[in-house]
Amino acid sequence: MMNKRWQRGRSVVRIEVTALVDVVLLLLIFFMVSTRLVPEFGFELHLPLAENPAAFGEDQGALRVQVDARDRYFLDGEPVPGEALAERISAADASDVLLIEADENASHGGVMQVLDAARDANLSSVHIAAQPEQNSASD
Repeated sequence: MMNKRWQRGRSVVRIEVTALVDVVLLLLIFFMVSTRLVPEFGFELHLPLAENPAAFGEDQGALRVQVDARDRYFLDGEPVPGEALAERISAADASDVLLIEADENASHGGVMQVLDAARDANLSSVHIAAQPEQNSASD
């Protein structure tokens, strides 16, 4: 009999998880908002503006070297280490024309390394891509 009275007077222990769920939800939202959603394997170029850039068509079959703002090199969209740039340009026998697409924030040294690699590969023509300026007022 003593055991039954002790069990009747015993309170039920409950663990409230509402506060825990709130904290976890807030942490999840915080990390989702603070995480960069842009993948690091891609690159983005902002070509410099020029008043009258020369037209250079896609059909000319030029070898394209992109230099991003962090001075990383891409040969026709594939990443290339700076020290292997000259030999990769020499090995690519697509044409004797090289088109440099350098970000406006790329360093002068980064573009010069591409120009040196083009000279070492004996390319006949080197072009630098630019974006046309948009005139806001008509003259």
